Amino acid sequence: VALVLLPAVVIPELLPFVRDVVVEWSLQEAASREAQGDVVGALGAVERAVAWHAEDADLLIRRGHLRLQNRDPAGAILDADRAVTLEPLTPRARRLRALVHTVLERPDEALADAEAVVGMSVPGDPESLNLRAYTRAQLKRDLPEALADIELAIERGAGELPEHLDTRGYILHLLGRHHEAIDDLNRAIDGMQALRGRLELSRGRADPIEIDLRLRVADQGLAVMHHHRGEACAAAGFEGQ
Repeated sequence: VALVLLPAVVIPELLPFVRDVVVEWSLQEAASREAQGDVVGALGAVERAVAWHAEDADLLIRRGHLRLQNRDPAGAILDADRAVTLEPLTPRARRLRALVHTVLERPDEALADAEAVVGMSVPGDPESLNLRAYTRAQLKRDLPEALADIELAIERGAGELPEHLDTRGYILHLLGRHHEAIDDLNRAIDGMQALRGRLELSRGRADPIEIDLRLRVADQGLAVMHHHRGEACAAAGFEGQ
């Protein structure tokens, strides 16, 4: 009787603990692999976490971002949709979904999610305004309104962040103001390179995986900024640059 009853009582009590351990271990592995540039390995680790705890918006958002990096927007949109269903009143999942809709070339859906993020955030929230501005820029829609958004984001933010300068520079380029765009993009690149230098200097004083992850994000940002500056330089006649 004990051999039958004991597992029936103990196992249900242990399952939540085991689940939490597996999820935490999987997320640590995912972070380590992503920091090394192994997106497929990171995705596999998050897949394991989702298998143990499928109804968790954080895990779905994490997997959605990795799927997008792995060039699987069809999978990413499934994760974003499910995360929005689980957390309909918070902006986190809608941020991801706005990005995925943009990649899938669904402009109306992308703008609707970007609008929802702004509506759910604190009025004047810089990151939400930047999202809407950049979404509009990528879709080549409502460019004067996009410029107003990013101007307010810079005004309300903690100084001129490289990401915000990049958005404004890209919008100025799309509006035909190429020289102003290049000025913004120069400052954006300088700012991101300075941030990258500070991250390198912090090695030994912070979690090395976290440092590598942040460096990876910085490098991705720099790639986008150089691309934007290249477009603006070409439009301004500076082919050599």
